[in-house]
Amino acid sequence: MTSSTATLSRRSLSRSLAACAAALCTILTLSGATHAVSARAVPAPKVTLLFYNQWIGVQEQYLKEIIRRFERLHPNIVIKESVVADTTKIITAMQGGKPPDIVDFGLGQFLPEMASKGALTELDPYMKAARLNTNIFVPAAVQVDTYNGHIYGLPFMDFNHALLYNTTLFRRAGITHPPTTLEELETDAYRLTKQEKNGKIEQMGFIPDWPGGANGQAVNLVDYGWLYGGGWYNEKTKQTTADLPANIKALDWETHFYKKYGARNIDNFVKSAGVYLSNDVFASGKLAMAYDGEWWLDFAPPSFEPRIGVAPFPAPQGLSRYTGTSFIDNDPQVIPSGSQHKQEAFAFIQYETTNPGVTLYMALRVYNLSQLKAITATQISKDPRFKIFVDLSNGPNAHVFPRVGFAGEMDTKIQNVEAAVLHGQDTPAHALQALQSDLSNLAGGQ
Repeated sequence: MTSSTATLSRRSLSRSLAACAAALCTILTLSGATHAVSARAVPAPKVTLLFYNQWIGVQEQYLKEIIRRFERLHPNIVIKESVVADTTKIITAMQGGKPPDIVDFGLGQFLPEMASKGALTELDPYMKAARLNTNIFVPAAVQVDTYNGHIYGLPFMDFNHALLYNTTLFRRAGITHPPTTLEELETDAYRLTKQEKNGKIEQMGFIPDWPGGANGQAVNLVDYGWLYGGGWYNEKTKQTTADLPANIKALDWETHFYKKYGARNIDNFVKSAGVYLSNDVFASGKLAMAYDGEWWLDFAPPSFEPRIGVAPFPAPQGLSRYTGTSFIDNDPQVIPSGSQHKQEAFAFIQYETTNPGVTLYMALRVYNLSQLKAITATQISKDPRFKIFVDLSNGPNAHVFPRVGFAGEMDTKIQNVEAAVLHGQDTPAHALQALQSDLSNLAGGQ
């Protein structure tokens, strides 16, 4: 999908990359990167790297362009990229006998889990040899790619959440501004919902767990726990905290919508539309508000994108200090521990994640935030809506999912608990108490 914002020309990108070529040749002097025999340089042997990634559709073409430019600078390295959308297949390959050399994870939760199992290469020695300082990255981006005090991935393309709302539906309902408290959001949502007597929902103001994990996005309950002043892990005590009163309040708030309109009716409403980011309930104009990311400003259908309003997600009354709560994540670029070409793999992920020209090229096209401090919000987009996401990512309520060795499993379990409670299969308090017990067992097994 072509970005609707201004983009770098190939010529300007070429100049940017070419300018870095000499520097990169100096940087990549780790053992095995270059060899000298007497006064005559010996060409480096040809190496092929297998690269599993999760950039789909036109996004894959952008990645291919980055690979082509890297290969021109490093003619001895060939990168064979392959889109593997199913994360479980990537994990299986990483733990098998023939792992890929590089992996791009679409979400950061898998990094600590794979690192704890010894499936990832610790990058600290490579970064030290390359004199790569993490100060060039946004701090939260580094945190995503860190486990147990060590770096196991380099960050690429940050992203986060805010309140998205349909300005046309707001105007039709006589609502003049986005909600400033969670209570106001709920009131607006009810006002924006249209339900027939038989229970069928024609339009809905807000679905608390949408798009959520069911659409491959962050689990909404995780954000709501932080929004109420709770959380999921205590870094000081190294204990999980799923059953905090604030988390229970957050999940109870989510149930209001499902109790009012009926779980089956909401499920049918979601199914009445199409694929996420294409013709789903929000993109088709049936859903008035969503808790989702900045990519909507580029990947939404062209006729719908101008109607999207953006605001910090509101906190409950009395807890305004938590307004703008959001998670921060990125696409960690990692090297499986079984890779036979770690040096060359590091050369690529360093180039990909630290070169400002490459970062700007990709950010402009996939409409993500930059992992590099040097790239400003206005370089990516002058759209004031985009700046809201950038400001939130640098604000006090930006959170990173717990960097624990069972992070992926923890995320899935929170999602399952959220779905069960919203569908009337358990109560918020009992479900989160059971989850806390479950997660404590997982933590004890590390």
